[in-house]
Amino acid sequence: MIIRRLLAVCALLVASLGLVITPNAYAADCEGPATGERGKKPLCELEVGDRKFTITTGEVAPGGTLSFTASGFTRDEGGGQTLTFKLNDIDIVGSGVEADAQGNASGSITLPDAAVFEKYKSEYGSDRWWIRVLVGSGRADGASDLPAASYYADFKLSDGTGGTTPTTSGTTPTTSGTLPKTGIEDHGVLLATGGLALAALLALAIDRRIRRRRLTESA
Repeated sequence: MIIRRLLAVCALLVASLGLVITPNAYAADCEGPATGERGKKPLCELEVGDRKFTITTGEVAPGGTLSFTASGFTRDEGGGQTLTFKLNDIDIVGSGVEADAQGNASGSITLPDAAVFEKYKSEYGSDRWWIRVLVGSGRADGASDLPAASYYADFKLSDGTGGTTPTTSGTTPTTSGTLPKTGIEDHGVLLATGGLALAALLALAIDRRIRRRRLTESA
């Protein structure tokens, strides 16, 4: 009787955890190029290789400057790529930044004045702010700058117009720019679920062995 109750409890726990995990395992944080609302939510990244792009400034006012670091931006032909920056996937706010031979780069990006941010809010419904870094479109010397890649990182305006804390993006290699970024990590929950399932199987095996022993003794 105790074994059967244990089995029932394990089954209920596994089922309930499964219901929690299934709808919330991943949360889309970007829009597809065809359906995205440009300016309101970032378009999905085109991730290639182990590239990283990070905004290192905590907060900045309109007209101020953002500091950034980048790594892994190397060309197929060797050497660093040329970085171009866009605000909210709309306007270019910097270009011609060359990564070194190892693909590393750092520097600053000057933001437009408050009127531009107000325009973004009224025209595009922007309440979140990010910088897009693009590579692969070509170089001043005409040489190939491939592979093409696209990453973004959020920043926060200090005047209260919205935004999120700085993030690093583009750490999972893929060849598609339409895949959503993953949400919260759920490895711990999955391990817990697997442990409960294993416990249920073990309890079932013990229950079968006990019943077989009783049948043998009664015979």
